Order: sequence, then structure tokens, then C-alpha cells
Amino acid sequence: MPVADVISLTIDSNGDWWCVTDKGILSVVWGPAFVNQGNDLPRKFSILGNYPNPFNPSTTIEYSLPETGRVSLVIYTVSGQKVCELVSGILSAGKHSVVWDGRDQTGNAVSSGVYISRLAIKDKVTANRMLVVK
Repeated sequence: MPVADVISLTIDSNGDWWCVTDKGILSVVWGPAFVNQGNDLPRKFSILGNYPNPFNPSTTIEYSLPETGRVSLVIYTVSGQKVCELVSGILSAGKHSVVWDGRDQTGNAVSSGVYISRLAIKDKVTANRMLVVK
């Protein structure tokens, strides 16, 4: 596509910008620009923690993914019984967070105690302890 030579730039009464070029009149759309410089993605796969901890009734779990992939974040009891699955799907690289409302898969509030959040992507797994206090 050939580059156009700008002849004039005008703002109309609605605040819209118009650019007159040797190829015609173009509408100029302004918006946020994002430049990825390559150093803003997490370098490490990890659960960054949860807050508050201890908690009642809910907590926010933060985690980082250095690559895009199929992710699973599951809550377990310390004895290994699955409580609920909070995340299941393909997520992009970056920092993410999810709120656990302190309920199991059927919607019942869990009892006080220690719970494990287990994060998995591809062949990597990490875990974090959380404490529910009522």
C-alpha cells in the first residue's frame, strides 16, 4: 500500500480529526498505543500469593505466566481433596488474578483450615498455601 502525502489536518466541530492527503480524505482515529518492549512479561511461572491471607470470606490469588498456554488453577484441601477449579483454559502470558470466594464446587462455604492453590501450565506446576479463618 503506497504512503500518502499529507496536505492538511483538520478538526471538525464534533472534535473528529480529518486528514487530507493526495490519496483522499481520511478519518484519523486516536486511541491508546501499546508498545511491547519485551521486558514487561513475567520471567517466572509462579503464584505470586494471595491477599488477604488468612482470609474470610474471599481472597485474590495472583499469578504470573511467562508464556501463553493452557492453564489450570485448582484449590485443594491439605489432604489432597479437590475443592474447586477456579481457572481452566488458555491464557496469555502476563500477570493474572482470580478471586476465590471460599466456596467449593457445589457452592458451599468451606470450613476453616489450610488450603492449597495449585497452578499448572504444560509440564510446570506450582502451589501456594492459604488459610481460611472463620
